[in-house]
This record gives sequence, structure tokens and C-alpha cells, in this order.
Amino acid sequence: MGKFTFGSFFKCFLVKKLFFKKKQIKSRNLSPFVEFSLLSGTLKILSGSPYMLIDYIKKEDQTIKITANHPADIHILYQLIDEKTQVTMFTSRKVEIGNQKTRISVKLTLQICETSADFENNALNLRGRIQNEVENIKLGSFHNLTIGLNESFVLHVQDLRTTVDKLLKHLDVFLLIVFRNGKFEVAAIDEFGLRNRGHFKQKEFKQFLTEACSEVVTKQPAPFPLKSSIKVKYIVTNHQIENIVKISQPIHKFELTKTDEKLNLLQIFDRLLQNPQNSSIPFMKDLVIANNFLLMYEKGHTERIALGLTEILEAQDHFAIQTLIVTNKLYCSFDIEEREKIRNLISSMKKNIIVAIISDFHRCGVKLNEIGGIGAILTYDYRKDDH
Repeated sequence: MGKFTFGSFFKCFLVKKLFFKKKQIKSRNLSPFVEFSLLSGTLKILSGSPYMLIDYIKKEDQTIKITANHPADIHILYQLIDEKTQVTMFTSRKVEIGNQKTRISVKLTLQICETSADFENNALNLRGRIQNEVENIKLGSFHNLTIGLNESFVLHVQDLRTTVDKLLKHLDVFLLIVFRNGKFEVAAIDEFGLRNRGHFKQKEFKQFLTEACSEVVTKQPAPFPLKSSIKVKYIVTNHQIENIVKISQPIHKFELTKTDEKLNLLQIFDRLLQNPQNSSIPFMKDLVIANNFLLMYEKGHTERIALGLTEILEAQDHFAIQTLIVTNKLYCSFDIEEREKIRNLISSMKKNIIVAIISDFHRCGVKLNEIGGIGAILTYDYRKDDH
């Protein structure tokens, strides 16, 4: 099987926008992706992608409405739901009315006792005791629920803050820190792209970095405090920041050239992607590979790449594949037959072949999906052998 270089591909949902009818209140201690309404007490998280996981969060009754829209969501929910939670969902149940048994549609709340998952069929299986009073149904009796894709349910939790934090912590990032003109410019980068976090003087920067890199939950003044949703795994910088603040995260240094000094953070990040030496940076390795593949494609170097499943299978027959690149859209496809083809292909790769799985949200993933979602970098042009 090919060597995987990416982190957990299940970390594939993005909290992007929040919408409220009433006045919104922001806290600088919250994630840049999280806003809440103090007046309504409701937090609504939407995604601009098919990976939307959270429909709403209600502070007053400690509930979260969730829709599993992607196979990866089933994995996340399986890790999240335990015996301390209750689940409310519309389901069917056989009841006895008079002397006849009939199956009805009913909204039940279960105290979860057992959880299991059928990942092949993208289903989460729950068993629990009925907690709400319903006519013709005994309170406390057992019921089985199956949650599949595109099915909504409400999760009742004891600690809303911790649960939300667990969901949001699927966004692992590294920080790009550029020191120039006497200030620290910071951007958070994850599978989905780059977001500016601000410009800081040294004192502010020290406080920011200490909080961003801390694994400890600290008291926060916000009315509804949440620990930062980013979990910093790595730092890329042009400055000796270890002389300013003590952190445990690994640091990768790069040199800011005179040309780079005129660029914004996104442009600097693109320059980093184009440098093969930076493939040693965790997380960036797959993006560097994808970026190099796309550059070859755009420049018309067809002798160095294979595009699409047919060409890749031909290249594999000629032992010509150096690196396989697949988007998460194909790796986690809703089409079971297509998904199995991709996963069987990856399993058949020799150990020395690198397999890179690219997020659909990053610009590299977007471009790859536009041209089929799968490609390979070749060790040689196998097509010449056929002539």
C-alpha cells in the first residue's frame, strides 16, 4: 500500500459563516469562524460546502442539531456520541393500537446505551432508552436508531462548550508568521486555505502566540466562552520567535527575500508551496505535491503526469508512478463503486509510491476536482514504450 503523508482525512468540515437575525456580538477570544448572539442565545454554524455538520447550537437547552452530509461525518460523530448523551430524532416504531400492531413515525428522545458504526454503508447505529412520553410507547423501553447520510438529529449534551470544542478541533492548522516592518503578521493555514489573524507588536504577539499554542483551557470573559477552534500543530516563520515565547510546537524557518517583502501573506504562502524543500513541513507536503502536479498540467508537461483513472492504470502497468494525488471528493465519494475503485487503486500501490489526499476546499483541491480529481506524477514517460 502507498505511503500516506496526510493527517486524518476525517478532518474535513469547515465552520465558515454564521447568520443571525438579531445583533451579533463577537468576542476576540472566540475562533475567527465562531460568532454568537447574546440576545437569542443561539449559535448557528453553516458551511459553504457539502460537509456541513452543525445546523444550529442552542445554549439554553444544551442542544446541537446535526446533519451528517458526508461519510467523514459518520466517523466524527461515532467518536463524539457516548453514553452521556441523548439523541432526538424522527424514527419509526411498531406499536400496538387496540388489538393491532402498526408501524408509526414518531419523534423519540433516547438516552444512549450503545453505539456502533457501519462505515461501509455510512451509518451510525445507536441503542438507548426512550426518555419522552409518547402515546402507546412505554417510557424507558429500548429503541434502536440508525443515522445515515443527510439525516438530521438533535444531540443533547451535558457540557455544550466541550462538545462544540471537540467538533471544532477537527481544524488543525499551522501558523505562518512573518516579521517585517517591526510587526508580526500572522495567518492560520489549514486544509481549506489561509486566513489572516492580524498584525501584532511584540507584546501583543507574545500573548497571542501563547494562547494559540496552549493546550490548556483558560478562563475567558466572553458570555459564552469557547476555547479557540484552531489547534496549532506547526509554525512556519522567518523570525527567531523561540527567543520571545516558549512553545512546544515545531518551528520551520524560511528566509524572507527582498522580492518576498513586497508580497502579502497569501502570496508568500504560494511561494513556499512552490519550493520543494518545504515539503518537509508536515501538512504542506501534500499541498506541495499537488501544487507541483498542477504546475506541470498548466504548463503542458503531459509527459511527466498521468491524468484520470485510465491513464493512471496504464502508468501503473508500466511501473511509472512516482506519486498519486487524489482529492477527498473521490476518496470519500458517495458513489460506493467509484470510492472502492479509488481505494483499491491506493491499496495496490507499492510501498515506495507516495499517496497524497487533498482537501476539496483548498484551491489545489478545487483545481484538481475541475480536471477529474485524480492524477499522478510519473518517474518516466511510459507512453514512449508503446511507440
